[in-house]
Amino acid sequence: MLTGKEINKLLDQPNLGTLIGIRDRGIIEVFYSTGIRKEELCSLTIYDADLTGGMLRINKGKGKKDRVVPVGKHAVRFFKEYIVRVRPHFTKKNRKNRHLFVDRFGNPIRGQTISAMVRKYAKAAKIKKPVSPHLFRHCFASTLIKNGADLLAVQKMLGHACPGTTQIYIRSLGLDIKKAHEKTHPREKDKIDKKSIKPAIKRIRPKR
Repeated sequence: MLTGKEINKLLDQPNLGTLIGIRDRGIIEVFYSTGIRKEELCSLTIYDADLTGGMLRINKGKGKKDRVVPVGKHAVRFFKEYIVRVRPHFTKKNRKNRHLFVDRFGNPIRGQTISAMVRKYAKAAKIKKPVSPHLFRHCFASTLIKNGADLLAVQKMLGHACPGTTQIYIRSLGLDIKKAHEKTHPREKDKIDKKSIKPAIKRIRPKR
């Protein structure tokens, strides 16, 4: 798992003075902001991003399920920069391509390219841990849960078909759901009355 400091350091690696750097920063921001899978990002089209509303539509994700996920303001900022400045330049000779993220030749970006890009920036950030696009999905989920997000909401954003999958996923991250409950539930903040609880028992007179 990456720390917040490591994530910020990795995000700072793309050179924003280049078109490729703006695209790469946009991709990493989207991964961390939405928790989507690498394959889902590669399949996005120009019709799937609602930057005004800050939403992203995932068509036929894992299990062929459609869903909508929120996109944070930082990701939206770089998203817009990419769509306005970078994508039109890359697709000058390939205007018919409707994929959202493309390579410098205007072709749909491939999963291998994204994985290699993430590893390159992780190395540049001197992060010793193995870093992959899927790791951002873990970071996304763990950050939300640790900050008190509802498990059902996280399930929907991750695109899990059932709550059990999300619970297994959360346990695999080493997150303590009990602590999250204690931290966020209003009744857990109340002091416990240490007086003993004595039930009122009526004396039953024996029958004569």
